[in-house]
Amino acid sequence: MCTAAHLFMAMGSAAFSPATPHPAAAATRARSVRMAAAVDTGGAAIVVKGVDVWAGDSPLILDVNWSVMPNERWAIHGTNGCGKSTLLRAISAAANGGGGGRLADGGQLVVSSSLRLGMLEQTAVSGADTTVREEVVSRMERYQAAKAALDSAVESCVLGTDEELECLEAAQSEYAAAGGYEIEARISKVLQGLGFETEEFDAPCSSFSGGWQMRIGLARLLLSEPELLIMDEPTNHLDAAARRWLGDYVGAYQGTVLVVSHDAEFLRRASNSIAEVAGGRLELYKSVTYDKFLEEREERQARVRATVEAQERERKRMQDFIDRMGAKASKATQAKDRQGKLERLAKQQAAAKALLIGQQRRPSLTLAAPPPCG
Repeated sequence: MCTAAHLFMAMGSAAFSPATPHPAAAATRARSVRMAAAVDTGGAAIVVKGVDVWAGDSPLILDVNWSVMPNERWAIHGTNGCGKSTLLRAISAAANGGGGGRLADGGQLVVSSSLRLGMLEQTAVSGADTTVREEVVSRMERYQAAKAALDSAVESCVLGTDEELECLEAAQSEYAAAGGYEIEARISKVLQGLGFETEEFDAPCSSFSGGWQMRIGLARLLLSEPELLIMDEPTNHLDAAARRWLGDYVGAYQGTVLVVSHDAEFLRRASNSIAEVAGGRLELYKSVTYDKFLEEREERQARVRATVEAQERERKRMQDFIDRMGAKASKATQAKDRQGKLERLAKQQAAAKALLIGQQRRPSLTLAAPPPCG
């Protein structure tokens, strides 16, 4: 299994941590993952238990508990700055971290070591001198190995001995199993789906603009066919036709998918489960279409609104009792008891209001004081 190497992991200005109260001292931020020989995921591709996501000293998502099963396609939904991309980077770091582990105070982020990770790189292919065709097949590891073995077998087949012919036959079989004989069709399907013309396949990557280089990087990722596919805003540089094609391609993808996107039509095509960041929590909508997610979210919102309204009525009732009876000696004890209950209710009400979409606050960052000048 693979897991993140440190509990608070620097990722630009962001970090992720196990679920704990807001850190009061720098020492709190230095706790690390306790490594273990193996962690049982119960068959899940990804297991997240009791993990917080932070940006600087500001919590973004608290107490994340999430199991992603193989071949599920999850869209992570939420407003800008809510922690979606930071969560993706934490999962990616866990997949690349090596070993298996559990956070010292019980938090856990584990990615099955049987999954080969592929993540869309924002730098794409900037400066690459390879052709588009060469670049997009560069990470098809099985195909590249099979092609090299076949080339070697062909070169070595000089005398036509039984041994040479057996080696050649084995190399041809592996090349076929790796999809080598369909490679041009696979390249064409992906590149044309992303908007490239056939005559552009042999053009150097460096001749394309940044947006088209991102498409080349996306094609390279898709053709590498990772078992765990992670993409952050993959439709940013795509036109409508390419977005539709990508949505259909991901929707039929044979593997586990995590994707962040604000493109509703893409998510309708690509995902079969939704994880929404709402009120600093990760709300899970498992095995639902995007439209069904919208319906279920509204149902949950209606229940939260009813809870908040009931809490407000109870708050007013207790406050009225305190206002009327607080000054009476015979009722002072009861008023004090109501005051304690009112304070607890205020916390519950604040937590419930945070789940209301219209009430959700934008994340704020607390920056360290600048060093003295001079």
